[in-house]
Amino acid sequence: MGRTLAERCTDDPEIQALVTEAYRASYRTPAQVATIRAENRLANACTREVRAARATSTAPDVPMKILTATRGKPPALRQRSGHLADETAAVFAHGVHEVMPDSGHYIHKDQPAAVVEAVRAVLAEVDGKTP
Repeated sequence: MGRTLAERCTDDPEIQALVTEAYRASYRTPAQVATIRAENRLANACTREVRAARATSTAPDVPMKILTATRGKPPALRQRSGHLADETAAVFAHGVHEVMPDSGHYIHKDQPAAVVEAVRAVLAEVDGKTP
């Protein structure tokens, strides 16, 4: 499964090897396996309900700011996740997708000031103020 994921993400053999190894590493301990299994079961259990809710409802009129990482993602995955974030932000009347340059998955650790600014901007919009 790790190799399949890696091949879908990139054509670069070196990056494929890194993705495959990261995938294997995530399954090295029983606790990791149990957590992944629980997450997958939860996702499988609610997928139909989430899709049905999305199809029959509209997004609330609230500010939405989506921050996406760039570092550590193969180009194909970065493109897909960026596209998904663009689509998600577009559902909201006040949705914004912001790419965080040189940030990994944990944006709050790599660029805490950017996360604080994003939260402040959303709060300011809620309060009717311009950020």
